[in-house]
Amino acid sequence: MAIYHLTAKTGSRNGGQSAKAKADYIQREGRYSRDREEVLHTQSGHLPEWAERPADYWDGADLYERANGRLFKEIEFALPVELTLDQQRELVDEFARHLTEGERLPYTLAIHAGNGENPHCHLMISERKNDGIERPADQWFKRYNGKQPERGGAQKSESLKPKAWLEQTREAWSHYANRALEQAGHEARIDHRTLEAQRIERLPGIHLGPNVVEMESRGIRTERADIALAIDTANGQIIDLQEYREVIEHERDRQSEEIQRDQRVSGRDRAAGPEHGDTGGRSPAADRRGTAGQRGAGRELDEPATASHERMAAGSKGHEGSRRGTGQGRPDGPERRPWLDMEVVGRGLDRFRDAYSGAADRIMALAGAANHRATGEHMADFQAQVKGDRTAQAIARQLKAMGCDRYDIGIRDAASGKMMNREWTPQEVQQNAAWLKRMNAQGNDIYIRPAEQARHGLVLVDDLSSDDLDAMKQEGREPAAIIETSPKNYQAWVKVAQDAPADHRGVIARKLAREYDADPASADSRHYGRLAGFTNRKDKYTSRTGYQPWVLCRESSGKSATAGPELMQQAGQVLDSIERRQERTARLAEITAPQSVRRYRRSVVDDYRSEMAGLVKRYGDDLSKCDFIAAMKLASKGREPDEISKAMAEASPAIMERKAGHEADYIKRTVQKVMELPQVQEARAELAKQTQKQRSKGPDLSM
Repeated sequence: MAIYHLTAKTGSRNGGQSAKAKADYIQREGRYSRDREEVLHTQSGHLPEWAERPADYWDGADLYERANGRLFKEIEFALPVELTLDQQRELVDEFARHLTEGERLPYTLAIHAGNGENPHCHLMISERKNDGIERPADQWFKRYNGKQPERGGAQKSESLKPKAWLEQTREAWSHYANRALEQAGHEARIDHRTLEAQRIERLPGIHLGPNVVEMESRGIRTERADIALAIDTANGQIIDLQEYREVIEHERDRQSEEIQRDQRVSGRDRAAGPEHGDTGGRSPAADRRGTAGQRGAGRELDEPATASHERMAAGSKGHEGSRRGTGQGRPDGPERRPWLDMEVVGRGLDRFRDAYSGAADRIMALAGAANHRATGEHMADFQAQVKGDRTAQAIARQLKAMGCDRYDIGIRDAASGKMMNREWTPQEVQQNAAWLKRMNAQGNDIYIRPAEQARHGLVLVDDLSSDDLDAMKQEGREPAAIIETSPKNYQAWVKVAQDAPADHRGVIARKLAREYDADPASADSRHYGRLAGFTNRKDKYTSRTGYQPWVLCRESSGKSATAGPELMQQAGQVLDSIERRQERTARLAEITAPQSVRRYRRSVVDDYRSEMAGLVKRYGDDLSKCDFIAAMKLASKGREPDEISKAMAEASPAIMERKAGHEADYIKRTVQKVMELPQVQEARAELAKQTQKQRSKGPDLSM
């Protein structure tokens, strides 16, 4: 069955990506050559003369592209399994030329087998136009010279930047693929539009990927394939529900017409008056008809309505018997029910209700219209099971995979951004799941991180794609837990050791963020990740109908990464290098600074504590005021903002408890306000004058 799948991503130098590594990956060259049999076809086009091989071009991009430049645009799309390999080659060639021919953009593509069941193509496109001017590699990636093109680099295309480009590309792919299917004599078609745009009440299918297909072919069961099967099963149930809804709507329209006809007849009887023997009231026959009509109108909401069900069953019998060419309808006789068995629906939805809440709710709405009161209790039980137990299961899986004895649970309001923090044991997190659900329903996002005093070696890598996760696993950075925070967007908790210092975790987090183009803002030792089992309340993930995606625990092995020891060693080397540089800087500052400043620099934390001790005696429990005054005094003595911030973080009483979840922001705002004070600026200016005056006198050489 032809499926639609197309994604696009941009590789950039400032994101820490490598064009050469990506080209090696899709062509299965270099370190990926062990999987060479996966590649069925490779192709490149519009390369400049200096690039003898595709690898030369992409290597040149890594070497010479500007630091903030984009290296490539990658498009991955599924190929119709109905087509032969030759037909697939012709199709991807046409599609690649469609995207690159107009501006002669260099490209490289590769068709992957996907074990024969999931063929797909990776297409890398450069933004540099090949205008035919001969340029060496180092000049090719320089800035374009409009007046003298031969002296500058190749011009960059603007066509790949607009947001509309992706939608146009998705539409173009469906056009080319459908034309190829038609020419090959196949009836299957694909559609680039969302199911909502197509007005199709059906759950979206999922892309299995080559790894899943290979594992399934070897008899290894995978959760992703189970979900795909469950989706297919439930989609069959949805078709049943849709067909049954049509029958219900037809019967409701028929009953409404009967009521209106009875009302018209009754009106004519009243209009006849005494001339026809009417006494001014309604005739017994009319009363009976009106009563019957009212019962018929309210039957589908208030009564089992056996007679109505029998009429609907008779009306739909032929339709059901021919459904999908099976020649079998629902069983007749006493055992026959005109409503769908919700237990069957429950089994089909149980595996993926969390991921596709909007579609699942539509299923429940359809089932509710069909089942009336007969299955009301079953539906309530089913919904409670899905919304309760599944959340508890997701929480338990994530907590077990992370394996800490204490956690910080962050509850952040989506509107204000304020974070409320609770430090709990794993048992306390699970015991408070109901309260967390209520907070989530009120518009709060739910986060988790290991508590500060907890012994752990977890590193958070945020904003990852499925390709990034595959690469991490291949390179020995396999996550202990993978959390899907929104559709096809993931967070990974990587366990690099059983117990790793915070500074080591921070270095590793920044390294992994660079290598996998993850979110650099989340690359530190204390960043929150999302807790599975709750909805992502961010506005950008909310659909037009108000649905928000569930945060899912996709994998929860809890295992340490194979490359964990190597990462720890590398982090130690980086920290040692930083420490040596800091020591050299400190020695130099000590030599050049005045003697008074030297004494001051050696006791900044002690000085802060000393100031705070006196201020607390004066102002009592107003510790924020004490922090402000202490920082002001240190700033007036010439301390730099970063030094004051470090002293406050270490010496301010109970700052972690007082400002839980936003201590860094509190320190930053306090120091910033202090540095803006006029009296502080005057004191620092005077101190600078004295320092300059002393330096101008030269060193004191007297004994």
